[in-house]
Amino acid sequence: QIDKIDRKIVDALVERMRVVEEIKKYKKNNGNDVHDEERTNEVLETRVTMGGKLSKDFMREIFKLIIKHSEELQKK
Repeated sequence: QIDKIDRKIVDALVERMRVVEEIKKYKKNNGNDVHDEERTNEVLETRVTMGGKLSKDFMREIFKLIIKHSEELQKK
């Protein structure tokens, strides 16, 4: 059961990074910076809320890592 859940998590991350590639193209074509502090804060707060009963620190750390990787991918 855990393996199936982990597969869904991995699939979702792969899809997210595919979308990040599209965002990278958009930002490059429109002269936008990779990092947007306001958007980062918005994402962190909404994802913490989405986590419901999960630890806020846990959710924040997971999404900080996802955002960091997404921004690194956009810089390539």
